[in-house]
Amino acid sequence: MGRQLVLVVDDDRGVQDAMREELANREYEVVFAGDGDSAMRMIDARSPDVLVLDLQLPNVSGPMVAAKLNMLAARPQVLICSAVPYATEIASDVCADGLLLKPFVRADLRHEVERLLALRRH
Repeated sequence: MGRQLVLVVDDDRGVQDAMREELANREYEVVFAGDGDSAMRMIDARSPDVLVLDLQLPNVSGPMVAAKLNMLAARPQVLICSAVPYATEIASDVCADGLLLKPFVRADLRHEVERLLALRRH
């Protein structure tokens, strides 16, 4: 079995950079998408184990991406990472596996990603 894959979907370069720094040099691969369309293409092509998903994205919104995931046979674990005031409700509506509110503590991001990867292994 190869390295597990984490797909981070966020259109904010600063957030991407912070996540890249925190998740770098781990025992899993991390790739990035800046919008919902790119995320859906990457999900189809790469089948990530964990998806870190912002809710406010260009093209296809985060909730739309999450809703489409629920139709997949091999659905990744989904971690919603957002600053919108209604993030908790949306995370529940789309059956997310975790929620991280922005601004986040970097160590919390790493912990949540690794918790979801562990769930995926079992």
